[in-house]
Amino acid sequence: LSRAAAGVEGWPAPVDLGAACVGGSDPDRAKVNQDCFFAATLPLGASSQCLAAGVMDGHGKKGQLVSQALQNFLPRRLSEELGRLPSAAAAAPPAAGAVEEALVRAFCAADADLAAEVAVTDARRSGAACVVALVWQHGDSLKVSVANAGDCRAVLGRRRLQDASSPSGGGAWAAEALLRPSTVRIPGERARVEAAGGRVDASGNVWAGPFGVAMTRALGDHVLRPYGVICEPEVATYSVTSDHQALLLLVSDGVSDVLSDSDVVHLVAVSLASGASPPGAAQALVARARERWQDGLPIEVRIDDATALLLPLPLHWPLL
Repeated sequence: LSRAAAGVEGWPAPVDLGAACVGGSDPDRAKVNQDCFFAATLPLGASSQCLAAGVMDGHGKKGQLVSQALQNFLPRRLSEELGRLPSAAAAAPPAAGAVEEALVRAFCAADADLAAEVAVTDARRSGAACVVALVWQHGDSLKVSVANAGDCRAVLGRRRLQDASSPSGGGAWAAEALLRPSTVRIPGERARVEAAGGRVDASGNVWAGPFGVAMTRALGDHVLRPYGVICEPEVATYSVTSDHQALLLLVSDGVSDVLSDSDVVHLVAVSLASGASPPGAAQALVARARERWQDGLPIEVRIDDATALLLPLPLHWPLL
């Protein structure tokens, strides 16, 4: 299964956005694609707008129902929380800290929506990792506010404009991981889980009785909520200044497990420089990730679902 999308309606300037989502395979069972993504223009305070994008990676027997539900719940809750933010001044966007707090509230509200629809989503025993990025104008720069719960990734590739004429593979692009995966490898995450009575196995999975998950933050997985697996995301805000060209990428672990952050940025930059559209570049990235999974055969016989959402910054490509 392959899905691709381009363009976001309602943004005040053209938006070149690409996304690709390809289902994996498992020889031991029928494999359902549990990944989803969304992109939407949302209000930001009373007089501003932002571009919101998210990738969800479901897990558990019915993880696809959780990620599909979040495809609806998260944009709605984000719109509510961001739309009511106060502005620092007339016609000005809210402060970054207020945006980050709104992201946390939206994640928690969407998680409550999953609980309210548990008969449909099975969110007690299934869940989803989720990463969301908001892109908004702040003076002469763009702000990128990111929220992450789980093991999806946000990556920012940058290069200075004076380097823009150099070949994309020539080292001008630098990759930056935005936030970190939510795992027990982080001492504070492990301490919270163990203090709540969760059991951590040798592979870093968190267990409560027969139920386990490979992350310390997720939406859904409500049976693990008393054991330190929380829905609150980690949040941070980054700047993209006017002297830089940038690539914002959101990916599921079907991409990040087999490709490094630098690989992701390099592959997309080369695709775009070769004339590919953002949807084409996203599809090429997912195809390369699938090749890397297949390179592991026959030792690794499972191929994970893979999703990539690409947003070149400023909000068009190439930079005019």
